Amino acid sequence: MKVRICFRTIGLHLLLILVVLVFVVVGLFFWLAHYTRHGKATGVPDVCGLYYTDADRALSQAGMYSIVIDSVYRLNEPGGVVFDQVPRAGSMVKRGRTIYLTINALNPREVVLPDLRNLSYRQAQAIVHGLGLPAPRIFHENSEYKNLVLDVFVDGVPVETGERLPVTTELTFVVGNGTYAPTRKIILPKDSLETDSVEELFILPGI
Repeated sequence: MKVRICFRTIGLHLLLILVVLVFVVVGLFFWLAHYTRHGKATGVPDVCGLYYTDADRALSQAGMYSIVIDSVYRLNEPGGVVFDQVPRAGSMVKRGRTIYLTINALNPREVVLPDLRNLSYRQAQAIVHGLGLPAPRIFHENSEYKNLVLDVFVDGVPVETGERLPVTTELTFVVGNGTYAPTRKIILPKDSLETDSVEELFILPGI
């Protein structure tokens, strides 16, 4: 009799545990469906071409967030305008999704100009291209060193190594043409002369 009662008690406990597990599993399933918004998605608004503040407002109204992850600079487009978005416009996403934006910068980024003097024109041009600067203008000057960059200018002003320049800056290279001048002009400093004036000496070839 006692053995029969024990088995009945154990069976009731097991049945109760089974019922509780079923309720837990079913409840967890419905909670996950609600938490992940299963089957509920909305289209991403097209915010390209909008100013960032307007784009952020449009995404917020759609239940989404925005983060600016990159910027580009396009001279003919207004600064602060959204240039690209991920996910793309029309993509179906769940509410609360973060949309990553790329905007057109208000000002061009700056680059540090390395020493380009005494390099070959091709090497200096490759460096300029790698920095993202426009192709340089070329001004040839008489020099026995052909295609050697003798000097670098911006708007007629010499550029020093290490200067920070907007990436839209157009450089001018003074490049040797390989023609040996009949005379070479040397300007001596004042402290090497007996007078206070600067003297220009012309040295003939072969001297």
